[in-house]
Amino acid sequence: MKHKIKLKYDPVNANRVKEIRETHKDQPVLDYIRELWFLIEYQRNLIAEQTAQIVALKHQEGWKRYDKPIENYDPITRKYVDKTPKSGNIN
Repeated sequence: MKHKIKLKYDPVNANRVKEIRETHKDQPVLDYIRELWFLIEYQRNLIAEQTAQIVALKHQEGWKRYDKPIENYDPITRKYVDKTPKSGNIN
């Protein structure tokens, strides 16, 4: 599942590159723009992968608790309690 992540500075499209090429006619400027575009694409892909990993981990944790009875859930600690707590007596 690929999410479309909106960025403030989206990669430049072909028309924008053509406009910059006509305006500046400078190869280093175009190379710099291409490097920035590749950096934005790399970061976009990295964010999408990390999001997928986070969702997968949350699903794994959720399935661990799927079959546990709701009576064992402690809403204060937000954990399932398998054993009853011992009394204050150490013995």
